[in-house]
Amino acid sequence: MWTGSTNITVGGIYGHSNVGHLVRDEQVANSYEAYWQELNKEPEADTKFLRPWNERSSPVPSNEPRANSVQVIFSPRKNIKALEWYASRMDRAHNTTFLRAAFGVDDHFEAVFSKKRNCLRYLMLETEDNHMEKLESWKFNRIAIGNVLEENLFEHWLKEQLTGFNRHVKYIHTKYMLVDPLSNDPIIITGSGNFSNASIRNNDENMLVIRGILVWLTSISQNSCDFSCIFTSELLQTQ
Repeated sequence: MWTGSTNITVGGIYGHSNVGHLVRDEQVANSYEAYWQELNKEPEADTKFLRPWNERSSPVPSNEPRANSVQVIFSPRKNIKALEWYASRMDRAHNTTFLRAAFGVDDHFEAVFSKKRNCLRYLMLETEDNHMEKLESWKFNRIAIGNVLEENLFEHWLKEQLTGFNRHVKYIHTKYMLVDPLSNDPIIITGSGNFSNASIRNNDENMLVIRGILVWLTSISQNSCDFSCIFTSELLQTQ
């Protein structure tokens, strides 16, 4: 089963940051096939029929996800319980969290970023959030915003530029959160959905909740690379 944030377009593949997941798991594949069949019955039907089906078929975990498991959470849903659960996973992190928020940071996550805890929190944004002061209010929060290097002493031989494939989302289209990814019990939440109210309640979206499986090795490497590139761009432009 293949899923993720990548649209099957030139811009989705070559234009901005994206992620895809190949999952070889019969139970997960069956869940996605059932979701497809439900969507295929009446693709333009009122979401009031799909919401209860999603909640029955992919319930939000009551606490921690099962150890060494891959679970699914489909949208749309009747409420934002899933969003609250996502934010609570970040809040309960022991050491480190990484969040990609392509279209801004929901209030539930802003509340977590405002807490003064000895936990590193990395955040990548497409553009500045409306409440940057909250996100920057604690010294262990690290934030990178989509940008290119302007011509400077470091990059004087070649100015960095975009592909031009994407008009609206130019830098970051990935949707995932890593919780304690360098520990022995990492959690990854990733898929097509944004961590937002609208994505949870109104959109046809799918998310994977992965706990304790070595897929985190690739995730942490890619996130660290992307964050370092964009964060370095921000630093160079402020000097």
